[in-house]
Amino acid sequence: MISRSFYNFILGGCIFWGFAINYIICVFFSEYVLMINPVVLLVGYFIFALIGIFMSKLSSNALVSFIGFNFVVVPIGAVLSIVLAEYKSSTNIVIEAIAITGIVTLVITILSIIKPELFKNIGKVLFISLGLFVICELALILFTHKVPIIFEWIACGIFCGYIGFDISRAQYETPTVDNAVDMAVSLYLDIVNLFLRILKILGEIKKK
Repeated sequence: MISRSFYNFILGGCIFWGFAINYIICVFFSEYVLMINPVVLLVGYFIFALIGIFMSKLSSNALVSFIGFNFVVVPIGAVLSIVLAEYKSSTNIVIEAIAITGIVTLVITILSIIKPELFKNIGKVLFISLGLFVICELALILFTHKVPIIFEWIACGIFCGYIGFDISRAQYETPTVDNAVDMAVSLYLDIVNLFLRILKILGEIKKK
């Protein structure tokens, strides 16, 4: 057991660590990542990310959970390198997406800490919504090879809800180092997904 403030400090520190690793991969190792076969990279991403999530969620040891967290962070850093390479000539869009994601996350964080009951009971709704969204998005990709921009806005709404829900849920968890790391995994994934959707929206707006 640790204090609630130290628990939140570790949670936030883990998320900061994750994005710092992503930054290092994107800035210093992107050219090497782009040399990897896309199929190998995709398979490796899913394998390492799933291993990391299971390590973090199933272990009660903080160190093992943190190692699992890094198993999630590193392959996502590789994926981000590929995505951001498409915006190499439009760095302003990336900066804007980072800024918007940061502001939205901060607002939701403050709201969920002040009023955690607003997000406490929406987990089931979010889970069903995300499941239906993924099915519809995959169907559109398979049959039309195109996803309407409205889907990106819907995804943003879902992941904003997940950020609020996971922050609220974190405040009800027993304040231990292991739980802080476990919650950091969920929040990190929420924020990354929100960022990618915002980036796609800004990219589409610029094209028009």
